[in-house]
This record gives sequence, structure tokens and C-alpha cells, in this order.
Amino acid sequence: MNSALTPAGPHATPWSKALEEAEAQLWEWDFGDGSQDLARGSDWPLLHPDDRDGMQQALAAHLRGETPSFRHEHRIRCSDGHYRWISVRGHVVERGAGGHPRRMVGSATDIHDFRMALDDGARRFRLMFDAAPIGMTVQSLQRRLLDVNRALCEMLGYDADTLLRQHSYDITHPDDRADDEATREALMSGSSPTVRQHKRYIARDGSALPVQVDVSLLRDENGAPQYFITQVQDVRERRRYEEALHAEKELAQVTLASITDGVLRTDRDGRISFCNIAALRLLGHEQLDAVTGQPFTDVVTFFTERGSQELADPIGRVLAGEQDADTVMPPMLLQNQHGEGVPVEISLGPLRARDGSLLGCVCVLHDLSHMRLLSDQLIHQASHDALTDLPNRRELEAELVHWLSTARLGVSRHTLLYLDLDHFKLINETAGHSTGDRVVREIADRLRTTVPEKAVLARTGGDEFAILLPHSTPADALDLGESLVRTIGAMRFEYEGRSYALSASVGIGVIDADTSDANTVLAEADTACYIAKRHGGGRCQSYSARDAAVRQAFVEGNWASRIQQALENGDVLLYGQRIISAEDAALPNYEVLIRIRDSDGFIHRPMAFLTAAERFGLSGRVDRWVVEHSLATLARHLDRSGQPQFGYTAINLTAHSASDPAFADFLFDALERYRFPPSRLRFEITEGMALRSFGTARRLVSRLRQIGCRVMLDDFGSGFTSFDYLREMKVDGLKIDMSYTRELSADALNRTIVESIIRIGKALGLEIVAEGVETQATREILVALGSDYLQGHLFHVAEPISQLLQLDD
Repeated sequence: MNSALTPAGPHATPWSKALEEAEAQLWEWDFGDGSQDLARGSDWPLLHPDDRDGMQQALAAHLRGETPSFRHEHRIRCSDGHYRWISVRGHVVERGAGGHPRRMVGSATDIHDFRMALDDGARRFRLMFDAAPIGMTVQSLQRRLLDVNRALCEMLGYDADTLLRQHSYDITHPDDRADDEATREALMSGSSPTVRQHKRYIARDGSALPVQVDVSLLRDENGAPQYFITQVQDVRERRRYEEALHAEKELAQVTLASITDGVLRTDRDGRISFCNIAALRLLGHEQLDAVTGQPFTDVVTFFTERGSQELADPIGRVLAGEQDADTVMPPMLLQNQHGEGVPVEISLGPLRARDGSLLGCVCVLHDLSHMRLLSDQLIHQASHDALTDLPNRRELEAELVHWLSTARLGVSRHTLLYLDLDHFKLINETAGHSTGDRVVREIADRLRTTVPEKAVLARTGGDEFAILLPHSTPADALDLGESLVRTIGAMRFEYEGRSYALSASVGIGVIDADTSDANTVLAEADTACYIAKRHGGGRCQSYSARDAAVRQAFVEGNWASRIQQALENGDVLLYGQRIISAEDAALPNYEVLIRIRDSDGFIHRPMAFLTAAERFGLSGRVDRWVVEHSLATLARHLDRSGQPQFGYTAINLTAHSASDPAFADFLFDALERYRFPPSRLRFEITEGMALRSFGTARRLVSRLRQIGCRVMLDDFGSGFTSFDYLREMKVDGLKIDMSYTRELSADALNRTIVESIIRIGKALGLEIVAEGVETQATREILVALGSDYLQGHLFHVAEPISQLLQLDD
């Protein structure tokens, strides 16, 4: 040590001897009993006056046990009279009774040159050092930590005092210390001004922290080494990013290898540099070596879609720089190494670097083989019925267009047969839709074996078929239609041990030079089929514009639009007719009836339009309107107790509505909204409807009766199986069809039928209502036979219901 460092005077500090021996040395201090006196800075006149208080406070605090270590930088006066900066660190290692310090050890370092180097530039460096976002250290040539910044402390979890008691090796992972020594030697030898290390520091919690350390050696003006300066960056996030990037690259490679499209990449010279598995398979090779590195044109050959002409090299324009954007080329054939043509669609695009320079070309091969097969399947599915595999309505219409064109030439005529199964809805209701589907398939199979080979057999709906018979006369079509009716009439299907008969109605339309379009002949055949069904079904009907039934069908068609207009324009009217008790003059009862007012003000009765409403699917809308407006009207005539000043009110429901679960939801919602007493409501359901949709009707009846409404079977006796279904349908009453009551006094057969209906109804505990009572004689007979209620013009002619309710109020 320079003699100038030797402290002057007799009161040397405990670390004076250490400083005399080396620039930095360990020291030991036995206090004895004078620790408190020695802690007074006034006992050390060699200390700079400005530093005594600070050292006194730091040393006293540590001796009292308030700090884990003692650290202080101060100036001492040397033998030449000048002050020099030293850095002292230490801590008490032994205490006596009462916690009094007995022995303290530490180190002292001459830092005068270091402190003097802190000029303005150094102070700016200090500010940067402390505020730097990355970790920084100043280390001695022996790699002891002389200074650390806040970022490093936060990174490792140490406070500065604790960290500065460490050697650089102490916080370095043992496996990385050899690299530290190699770095020191490289810097000391001058072979490198700066060395970058990737190493691990040991954080306070024991975890290994990956860091990047850039180490520089600070030399004085003579080139002598002075200190190591390090910059420390936490590279955990970078590592995660690099790992994610690597994983992404691996994923991209795996994805390219696993996708079904073939991918080929070439370099600028057109040689294949990448080929995925799909492309290798399309080319007919098994090993990548057979493809990669080879010129694209030697491996890949394209032909036109029909295979008649070889196509020019598709990537040439891309590599020549003439194609800047990705291009999808029309379908073509790729010839594999076995000479087979594979239908493909290719996409080409340039592969460029960030600076825009051309790196090569990417070619994507999309195999169209499966798509071609799927396309054929989709075309078939689009033109054929899924259940029967027969041509569907769309395919039939296409065939009609073709044969219409031949008919317009006047060369020949053709016919179209429209076949509809009778009562098929009953099969679905009774046996379920799976049985219904089975029946449809069996009928389709039977029709295939029955119709001529030249005919086009199609399924156009749930239970509807059409047969286009080219080059045929109406007589030919009639023969075939009657044959089909007989064939289906002879079929049976079994369900739960019982055998059920089938029947069908057939309508015939003619395709000739006067037929305007496909829709016309379809409509004519459909109309003829509808007439056959109206006449009882199980028969064949040819279309004729002069037929009265056909004209009636057209009238019904006109009514379809008139009904919709009436609903929209407020021309649907509610009427009511009184129902009279046969025994007493109790409160009047009503049946809600419907009328339509036309543009001339004429009021049409239901028989004019209800059949059309059923046929064209409008009965549901009509019923919703009737229920909504009936309940709203009735609710306005309740007394203060919420009861009507009349008996019950009957509302009719059509077949369509009673078969529709959505209508049932609407009906019960309306009953809840208007809160008209259910016990004062009766719903009349036609016996014919129950036959067509028995299961749905039975569920509706059950729900209505559960809430207190009563349910009547309307028009009872109009069907042939009324009594069979009366046993199964749990209703509250029967309404005898007026066809039996109008001529009751003069027709003994009708009287016998009515008497039977009343006797059976009474035996089942049902109420009996007889409608169509127009004479006193009829009234007397019905009362005598036991009818509970009577209705007809003898008692009341229907009138607007609001007017009727107002009078009775």
C-alpha cells in the first residue's frame, strides 16, 4: 500500500492495519468493554469532519443491532495530510450478555480513485446507472461487487447491502462459473473489449434466473485495468418468446405435413425445396428424396381436365417475376409417376423475402377426387328423394320442361298422373312416423314394378307421387291410374297384430301443345286428384275444364286469396246462434259462427269458403282469428263477479288446428290472457277431424277438459266409424249432424239413426245437441227422443255476436 494511505496520528481505526497491507483487506475488531466509546466519531480525529456523524450513526446503529451490517464510505487523513476515500463494510459476529457486541469483522477498500473519478460525467453515469431498466454492476478486478443498481436488486430479490456482501461467483450458478472465469481472462488479456454471456444467476429465493450479461473492462488512461462494468438482462420473456417461436415453426411444419392439400415450394431456380406428405402422395412417390432437390418440371406434369393436352410449366411466370399475386388456376389433371391423372385445382404464388426479393414459388395442389365424388352425390341428393331414392319434385319439373318442349312441336302428347294416399295422416297418428315411412317405401317399391319402364316416377311430397308418362294418351293414363289404385288397394300393412288396408286417389293431367308450363299441368293433375279424394278416394279422375267439380275447385282456389284479404282487411265477421235447452228456459247458450263480407257488402256463409280454407292451409289462421276475437268479445260481457250473463259459448275448431301442437299452445295462452271462465266454454271438434288426426285430437281434448272446458264431437254421424271412435275419444257431448235432423219427421231411417245416437250418448253420460231444427215437428221428436239441447232456425237465425250479446245482456 502507498505510504500516503497510512493514517496519521495515534487514534487509528480498527481497519487501519488492513489498509496498510492491501487495497482491500479483511479486518477484525475485539471491542472488550469499550464499544460504546469507540462508536463515538469524536474519538477518531483522522476522519473528515463532514463524515464523522454519518459514520458514527451507521456504526452505532449496527452495534445496537438495528442493521444487518455496517457499511460506510468516508475520508481519512493520511500521513501526507491529504484525505482519501475508503469503503468500510462489516458486521458483528459475536455479542455478549445483554446483546453487547464483543467482536466485529469486515473489509476495507481504498476507493479514492473511484470516488475521484465521479466528475460531472461520472455523476451522470451514476444517474443512468441507478435508473437503468436493466441490471448493472461495478465489480473489482477480483469480481467482487462494488456497486449494483436497483434493477438488479429487484431482479434477484436482494437489497443492495446484502448483494454487495456477495462475490460475483456467489450469485452465479455453479455450472456457469467456469464461463465467468473465461470471460475475465478474455477481457484482461485485451482479446475482446466486451464479452456477452448467457448464464444463470441464483436469486434470493433459490431459483435459477436466466440472464444475458454483457461485461466490459474499464481501463485508466494508461490502459491499466480498473473495474468490470456489467449489464444484466432478464431473458425469461425472451426465452419464452423464442420457445413459442420455435414451437410455432414446428407447428407450421407439422401442419404443412398433415394438411390434405399438397404443398410444394421451390427455390428461385425452380427446384423443389419442400414437399409435404399430401403432395408426395398425389405425385405417386413414397420417398421425399425422389422429389426434393429436383426441378419442378421434371416431377410435376399437368394436362387439361380431359387429359388431351399437356400444359406448359405453370410456375415459370411466377419465377420470372411476371405474376405478383396468388392465382387459382382452373381444374386440371396432375399426372403422377404411374401415369394416372388426378383431378386437382392448383394455387400458385411467389415467395418473397421482407425486402421484396423473390425467394421462390409456392404451389398448392387441392385434390378434387373426393369433391367430384361428393358433387355427384350432392347432385343425386338434390334431384332425388332421400326416403325412397325416387326423383323428387325438382327433377320431375325438369323432366316436364323437356317433354313440354316436345309437346309444343305437336309431334305427340304426354300425360301426368298425380297419386295421393288416402288417410295417410291416420297411419302416422296411429302407428307412428317410422311406420308411415316404411309404408311409403313399400308403396314406392310397388310403384317401381307397376309403372312402365319409360315412365318417370317421382315422389313429390309426404304421401304424394307423380308419374310422367311420355308419348301417351288420356286413355293410357286412365288405364295406368286405375291399375295403380287397384294395386295400392290390395296392399296391407301390419301394426300391433292388426292388418290395415291402403288406398290412393289419382288425378290425371294432359301435356299437349296448349299446355303453358310445368306448373299448369301439375296444378291440373293435383286438382283432379283433389276431386277424386272429395268423391271418397280410392279412385282415378281425369282433369277436364268443363267438369263441374273442376270448376268448383277453381272457385275454391279463388277463395284462398279472398280469405287472406278478408283476414287482413277486417272483413271476417263473428256471428252467433242461440242453443236452446230442451227442458227449461235457462240462460241462453251460443255457438260462434263465422262469415266473410266481400267488397260488395255481401255476407258469405261458412259453406262457401271453409273447404277452400282447409284445402289451401288457411284454416289455422282462420281458427286463430276466431279464438282471439271470440274470447275478446266474450270477455267484454262479464259481470262484476267475472261471470257471463248467459250460459255456455261453443267455438268450432277445424282439423288443421286440432292437429297442430303450436295451435294448442296459442289456444291455452289466449284462455289465460282473457280469463273467460273455462266452465262456460265448449269446443266443437268435427268427428271427421278426429279420424284424420286421432292422437293429436285426443291430447287436445284431454288438456281442455283438465282446465274445465267441455268438448263436443261435432257433425256426429257424418262418418262411417263414428261409434268406434266415440269409445276412445273422451268427450262431454255429441252434436248430431243436421243431415239427419232436417227431414226427421218424414224419414224413418233418419229417426232410427238419431234415436241410436241419443241412446248411445246417454249410455255414455254425454250431452246431446241436435242442430238443424227448423220445424216444430222435428223439435217435438228430438225432445221425445231425449236430446238435451236444440239449435236451428226454428229458434234463432244467426246474427252478429256483439249485437246478440248486447240484446241478451
